[in-house]
Amino acid sequence: MINNSMLKMSLFSSLAGLALLYAGAVQMRPGLTPISKIDNDFVGLKTQIRGQIIDLSTHSKGHVFLKVKDESNGVISVPIFSRTKSKLNENIELLDNIQVTGKVKDYQGNLELLPEKPEKIKIFHSQPSKISEINRESIGKKVKIQGNLTKKRSTSGGSLVLELENNHTSLKVFVPQSIAKSSTFPRIEEKNKIRIAGTIQLYKNELELIVHNPCNIRIIKDS
Repeated sequence: MINNSMLKMSLFSSLAGLALLYAGAVQMRPGLTPISKIDNDFVGLKTQIRGQIIDLSTHSKGHVFLKVKDESNGVISVPIFSRTKSKLNENIELLDNIQVTGKVKDYQGNLELLPEKPEKIKIFHSQPSKISEINRESIGKKVKIQGNLTKKRSTSGGSLVLELENNHTSLKVFVPQSIAKSSTFPRIEEKNKIRIAGTIQLYKNELELIVHNPCNIRIIKDS
């Protein structure tokens, strides 16, 4: 009888252990998941992705909202709320690469990946493009550039027109009034070294970069 009882207890423990392992496996997708494969079946599951930040916007309360695209051409929203953002040791910039582990949520009919802890977010900074390499083939593309601010002027409508120079090559930067007047727009002055991300466009037959969000302009301090 004792042996039978011990056998039953051992069998029960084994089954319970297997059940826990199965539950853990169901709740966590192992390794990187192609974003294009993420569908409604993933809702509620912990998932890991890695891709490029193709859109970045901020909220007045400190939240950051990203759109991440990977090699599978899939795109997913990644909201990073202020309580998590405040604990990150690095800045997040447009066109950076990012690896995120979080839980897939359905928000108003759209899937998003919500990281719950800052350590589940890894940032891989991308290098700025050379201004000299920007040409008409760049029109419509998002780029990141870095250089010295040599000119700054305001238009009658309140927009800003900047000129950024690097290695004796310059590019105009257009900052719409809605961005320039934002409370989060940095106080930039001529001779500042700055990094800007935006979209290349053609204006009056001249290439320029247009900024879409104040967080895409950053003053670089010499280390």
